[in-house]
Amino acid sequence: MNMERICENGYTWVYFPVKGPAEKAVIVMLGDSDHDMMAKGAAKYLLSLGCSVLVIDPTQPCHTGCHSFPLECVEAAAKWLRQRGNTKIGMAGGSTTGMLSLTAAAYIPAISLVLAYTPCDFVMQGFFKGKKDGHIPEWPAPGESTVTWRGEPVPYAPYDMSAEDYYNATYGRAKKEHGELHGLTLFAHVEREPLPEEVFIPVENIRGDIVAFGAEDDTLWFTAKYIRRMEQRLKEKGFSFRFEPHIYEKGTHLIFPQGMMKRILPVGCDLLSKAFVSGRKYPRECKAARIDVDRATAEAVRPW
Repeated sequence: MNMERICENGYTWVYFPVKGPAEKAVIVMLGDSDHDMMAKGAAKYLLSLGCSVLVIDPTQPCHTGCHSFPLECVEAAAKWLRQRGNTKIGMAGGSTTGMLSLTAAAYIPAISLVLAYTPCDFVMQGFFKGKKDGHIPEWPAPGESTVTWRGEPVPYAPYDMSAEDYYNATYGRAKKEHGELHGLTLFAHVEREPLPEEVFIPVENIRGDIVAFGAEDDTLWFTAKYIRRMEQRLKEKGFSFRFEPHIYEKGTHLIFPQGMMKRILPVGCDLLSKAFVSGRKYPRECKAARIDVDRATAEAVRPW
């Protein structure tokens, strides 16, 4: 697998070109480097579907979580890909980067396909990763959105929690009570009152197809609700492209294509979903969902 590291305008990307003439390229926000298992696995998978891949680290330039990520990084990447002869530019991301991918595509008209795995339909507050107070691995970034545009924070839904309360609602008390990383308490708190319109991702501005994947048993956030709400928004806004929702009863938060998962972790990929209670109880159903995600992803990419 050929790859090229690019440094452009202060950004660092990794480019995996397909063999032969370039046409389709997907900007991937999974992993961050040429030696990252997630980035390499996602690249191998999308290359098998005929797409070149450009990997963006969603934490750059801060590398301390996901906060104030400049969407101009994606804009510059799309321009660079066009200059390399790629006429179609897509985006793919999962979890937080599923939200980032949708947001980037809403601001950058060059993107004509979004593959959003377990996305959220609103912009979240940024967060830090590291080790705070000796035991907190992740906590809110005060006053920061996950993303910025033209130097300004994109409006976001605040967590309105201290670092300690955030920890207990996800990694701490909630994990002990539920036997898994569990964020539903946190996101129920975020939407304890109706969210203002300005924090929702303006997905109707995306100039191409959107394919969204999620599961009812996702216990990190309410992705099935978010996908349905996105679908309703697009109907109300008269979206002129295709929106294809895929919601599964079982699948957990790790609802990625099975072919991608195998390339990320060739041995034991089916064990990953067992990090969640539903994955331990329903391994066959979760695997069947990932196999169908694989099918739907390929069917979206090949005719694009």
